[in-house]
Amino acid sequence: MIQKSPCDRALISSEWLSTNIAVLKQAFPYIKEFNPKLIVVVRDEEPLVRSMYLQLVKGYLYDPVFVGVSDFRKAKILAVARFDRWWKVARHRFVYGRMLRGWIEMFGKESVIFIPYLQDRHFDIVDAVCGVLELEVHQRLKNRNRSIGPFAARSAILGSDFGRGFGKFLAQVSGKLERWFPRLNNVGLLGLNSEEVAEHYRLENEELAANWPDFSEALRAARSPRADH
Repeated sequence: MIQKSPCDRALISSEWLSTNIAVLKQAFPYIKEFNPKLIVVVRDEEPLVRSMYLQLVKGYLYDPVFVGVSDFRKAKILAVARFDRWWKVARHRFVYGRMLRGWIEMFGKESVIFIPYLQDRHFDIVDAVCGVLELEVHQRLKNRNRSIGPFAARSAILGSDFGRGFGKFLAQVSGKLERWFPRLNNVGLLGLNSEEVAEHYRLENEELAANWPDFSEALRAARSPRADH
C-alpha cells in the first residue's frame, strides 16, 4: 500500500511507540527501506509523568479498555490511588535514553529529530510536528480527549469508594469546576513530590544530554518556563 501511494512521506503518531519501540525490530527489514525518521517530542519530565498519571486515572473511568474493572477500588490495587505508588513502578518508562535505545540500534542517532514541548499555552504540537516535516495543516479535528486535572483526579479517586459510577460523576463535575476556576489546578496530587521527580530524571537523562547536543537543547527548551500570555 505504501509503495503504491503517490505521497512521498507518511506520519504515524502514537504514544504506544514510546514504550514499545523494541517491537519494531520484528518489522525492521521492511521498515528500513523507507528511511524512517523518529520525531521525539521532548517534555519536561515532571509535567510529563504527572500528565500520564492523570490520563491513567481518567482511563479507568472512561476508557472502554477498562470496562472489566467494574469497581474503581480494584484500580487502586494497581497503585493508581497515589501518585508515588504508581511512579515507583512506572518511572523507568519515562527515561528518554531507555526509550530511544532500540530505535538508535536499528536506525542510528541521525534518524532522530527532537521537538521541545514548550510550556506556553500558545504552543501547538500539531504545528510543531508538521513544521518539521514541512507539511501544511489543512484541517484540524476537534480534540475530544479532554484531560482532567489533579482536583478532578482526587475527586474521582475519593468518590470511587462508593462505586465507579460515582467516581466518574465527581470527575465530570470537578472537571467543570477546574475549567471555571483554574486555580483548582494547583491542588496537589496525593503522593507527588515534584522536586524528587525532577531530580530523578535530571540524573537519568544527564548522560544522554551530555552526549547528544540536539537532545540537550530540546530538553533545555522544554524545561524553560515561559510567559503564559
